[in-house]
Amino acid sequence: MFNASYDPGTFYTATITGALPNVPVTYSFWVLNLDISTANNINTRIRPNILVEFRDEGGNVLQSINTGDIPPSIEGDPANSLHQFTADLKLNVSEFYVYFINNNTS
Repeated sequence: MFNASYDPGTFYTATITGALPNVPVTYSFWVLNLDISTANNINTRIRPNILVEFRDEGGNVLQSINTGDIPPSIEGDPANSLHQFTADLKLNVSEFYVYFINNNTS
């Protein structure tokens, strides 16, 4: 669980080692907005919006995923409140870095 900062920026990183260059890899993650659709003033609340970047050792972006605004959870329906994001990668490196970046403030 992550609580966004008022300043957009990186909130999680991971190093992936031992990848086979130029071999297809699927990278996937699930996101849940902890706000619920029935909360007071829900239409005025800022939605989570995440950019995931895959970078080489030099910091060059190899590929990215942008979630866009993630809607509030549906009260009483956690299964349909989860959102999956996937990227099919074919990177030419054996080591890369994954950056999760908050695009929105608050």
